[in-house]
Amino acid sequence: MRSRWFLVAALILALAGSMCLYVYLRQLDRRVPVVVATRDISRHELLGSADVRLAYVHPSALLTGSTRAVADVTGRWAAREIMMGEQVTAARLDAGTGSATALGLGLAFRALFVPCGYARAAGGAIWEGDRIDVIAVTTGLGEPVAYRVAQDLEVLEVRDDQGMRIQRYGSADGLGGVLVAVPDALSESLALAISCGHVYLALRDPAAASFEAIGE
Repeated sequence: MRSRWFLVAALILALAGSMCLYVYLRQLDRRVPVVVATRDISRHELLGSADVRLAYVHPSALLTGSTRAVADVTGRWAAREIMMGEQVTAARLDAGTGSATALGLGLAFRALFVPCGYARAAGGAIWEGDRIDVIAVTTGLGEPVAYRVAQDLEVLEVRDDQGMRIQRYGSADGLGGVLVAVPDALSESLALAISCGHVYLALRDPAAASFEAIGE
C-alpha cells in the first residue's frame, strides 16, 4: 500500500513539474510589440511612419519608457539620436509641444543662431554635435579687440544662407550660420557680440575635451 502511495505522489510531482516547465517555456517564448527605428535618426528630426516599425521582443528586453504603437511616435520630434533598430523610448522624444523641445536644451540653455560664412566658421568644417568656442572681434573707435565670448558650446544645427537646415555634411552651397546651445547666462553677451562686430567659430577637438573631462 505504501509503495502505491509513493507512486501516486511521484506521479503528482512529475505532473506538477511538467506543468511548471511548460509555463516557464511558454514565458520564454512570449513576445510583445515595441517601436524601433528603421534608420539612424538625428536629433530634432520629425518622425514619420516610414522612420519606425514594430518589432516583437521578450518582455524582459523592453526598455524603460518604450513605446508600443507606431501612432504614438509619428509626428513627434527626436530629442536625442536614435540608432537603427534601437527602441524608441519616451526619453528620446520631445514632450509633444514642438521642435523647440526636441533640441533637448532643458532649462539652463537657450538655442541661439550665430550667423557666419565659411571664412568665420572654421572653413565650413563645423557640423552638428561639434563643440566650438566663439571669438568676437570688435573695432569701435580704437584698436581692434578680440576676445573669447563663449567656450565649449554644442552645435545643434548647421544652416545655409536661406535659413534651411543642412541635411548632409558638405552639401550646402552657402553656409549661413549655426544654431548653438548657449548657457542662459551667456545668451545676452553672445547676442551683443554678434550685433557689435564679427564672431568666429573655433572648432574644438572632441578627443581633447574628453581628456579634460577625465582629468577633472
